[in-house]
Amino acid sequence: MVSTQLIVTVLILAGALAVIARMVVIEKRPRTDLNPRLIPTTPVLMIGGLVALLALIHLMNMAGLHTGRQLESGKQAAPASQEGMRAPQSNSKTGY
Repeated sequence: MVSTQLIVTVLILAGALAVIARMVVIEKRPRTDLNPRLIPTTPVLMIGGLVALLALIHLMNMAGLHTGRQLESGKQAAPASQEGMRAPQSNSKTGY
């Protein structure tokens, strides 16, 4: 049985690809006058591309392919240390 998460992700991917295709068609259409378009096609195209990329990565993760940072098998992620967050200790002899 197909999961709801898969259906939603595929629909989002299809919608993002449709937005990309429509914006490309609008950008390639010759202009008849110099009036600006009501929809700024380039930012919408970039946002559609980002959404499509994220949906594709999510589909790949659902299929079992790990796309993020991987740890060695059997080890858990260590908590972030606070060493880099502390202010350096001054040396009383040198003043630094």
